[in-house]
Amino acid sequence: MFGGGSYSADTPDTNLLSSHLFPPFLPEVKNLMTIQTDQARSLLLQMPNAELDVELSSRYPGCLMPWRQFNSTLYQLLYFPTSVIMPPKHQQNGTRKRVASSECDDCLELRQRCNELERINSEHEATIAQLQKSLGEAEMKANRFEKMYRNEWWDYSLNLPSLDDLESFGYDETESEASNVLSFLRSLRELADDMRRGKLIKKIDLTQHAVVVLEEELLPYWGQFVDALAEYKFVLDYRKADGFNLKIDDIGLPSSFLDMLGDALQQTHCNKLEFSSIDVVWEHVWSGCNFVIKCIQSNPTLQTLDWDLNSFGESSDMDLLYTTINNHTSLHHLSFCDCTRDYRTALSDIFRKLTSKSLRGLFLAGNYLSNLRPTDISRFLAANPRLKRLDLSRNPLSRQDIIYISDALKHNTNLRRLDIEDMDVELGNLSFVIFDDSSMNAAYATNHYCKIETTDSSDSFHMFNRYNHPKYNMRKKIYYVLSKRHQSRENASCFDSEGIDIKHLPNILAILKPYSEHYLEAGEFPTRKRESIEVEPLSIVYEIMRGWRMPELYNFLDKMDTSA
Repeated sequence: MFGGGSYSADTPDTNLLSSHLFPPFLPEVKNLMTIQTDQARSLLLQMPNAELDVELSSRYPGCLMPWRQFNSTLYQLLYFPTSVIMPPKHQQNGTRKRVASSECDDCLELRQRCNELERINSEHEATIAQLQKSLGEAEMKANRFEKMYRNEWWDYSLNLPSLDDLESFGYDETESEASNVLSFLRSLRELADDMRRGKLIKKIDLTQHAVVVLEEELLPYWGQFVDALAEYKFVLDYRKADGFNLKIDDIGLPSSFLDMLGDALQQTHCNKLEFSSIDVVWEHVWSGCNFVIKCIQSNPTLQTLDWDLNSFGESSDMDLLYTTINNHTSLHHLSFCDCTRDYRTALSDIFRKLTSKSLRGLFLAGNYLSNLRPTDISRFLAANPRLKRLDLSRNPLSRQDIIYISDALKHNTNLRRLDIEDMDVELGNLSFVIFDDSSMNAAYATNHYCKIETTDSSDSFHMFNRYNHPKYNMRKKIYYVLSKRHQSRENASCFDSEGIDIKHLPNILAILKPYSEHYLEAGEFPTRKRESIEVEPLSIVYEIMRGWRMPELYNFLDKMDTSA
């Protein structure tokens, strides 16, 4: 290294200085090319290092590198050129590669560190979001406490009307209308008081023994009830309850009352809504369809909706109703029974536009449904894999409609019950879908899943598909065919006509005992004679072994012994 004084060494070789002063590993020294060799040597010999730095900077602006940063290699090049051996080119390349590799390692380490910091930052953000959520829940809980605390001193702000007041509203006391209305208002007050004070009510039941039609003068009393119902969701949230059921039966609600109830049911955790005969006046301005749509849209936990004996009003929003039902993922049971009058039905397109995947029960009794399209009913049953029950009772279905339904049931393995009671149409085609005793193969190919509830006296409907498991229904049918043939000793001849091979005899004999266990018991139908329906499996075994292809049977047994 260079010292702090002047130098008295021999003059360095100028050519060596110009050719070897700038090796590849010291590129900064190239700035000294602006300094003439003699002048540089003079400075080197006369000036100390500190002064040389200042002098070089002032005299030669192109020399940007301080003198004290030169290493021993420059000193040896200037004064001891013969002792310096320059590295070969491949070693210089190796040095560059090592430098580049070192820089790559540094970049990789920095990248890893950056990824680690990003991960830590994401964790912190998630923690902040969770804390904000907890804070929001705490604020909501405090709000619920405040509401419940405020309701501790809540009091019903209205006085119940007297009988004279009700008579002035138009209710007739001679027919007990005023008394029934007063009793209903008392029920409303009790329910409102219980909900306001945080009492947990699983089922809010407004069913009355007599029909009560509310007039506009009673709107304030109804408002007290719906206001309490709207705030009841805070009680359910605080107590972490699953929800509640609401039932209103035989209460005539004008459209204004219905609109208030629809607003109160917004996000109230209602699981079941039952509205029966609330449209007593059957107004043309009745907004029943809009009310049903609002109830479904605003309650994502709704599982059952009953709208029996109510109209949908003069509304063109039925398409929106079907769309709302199709988009709801929790609605399992839907009842629209007796929702039409004057032979005009608003549900004529229900099988074509209702494609819900969550429905398990659909009740459409008494809606004047007729002239069904074959593609509609087939597609409907095929597109509803969870539909377990369909009620079409008291609809004027035609014979062609029964054929369409029968064709759809041939390929449907989901429907468990079909109600078609109180109909003036022959159900012959439908009975063959449930059971066909023409052969064992025909009985096996019938529907073993769906139970038919009807007033028809056919044995197919009352005797078969009564088990919940299709395998047991199939066994009962097969054994019934064998028992019926046994009464006239026709099993052997029927086996021949059906082309059953003798090699299936062991299987036939093996199934008789287990199949007989699922056969119809005489006690289920006491009007039928026991001896006409009950046949022991041993009797069928005896008949088959006695009369079915005895020579072929012995030949078959001989072949089995020979092969063994």
